[in-house]
Amino acid sequence: MTYQKIYQWIKNQGLRLNCDAFTQLEFYPMDQDLNELAFDIYIPIQ
Repeated sequence: MTYQKIYQWIKNQGLRLNCDAFTQLEFYPMDQDLNELAFDIYIPIQ
């Protein structure tokens, strides 16, 4: 569901994906509380 929302937001903003770069990257901090999982999602756009 998160990725659907992100890709819809990108489309609504009139942005395009940068297909020459990586598809997506998830960053999980090493020191996070495992009971409150959170991570950053990076998606390259043009």
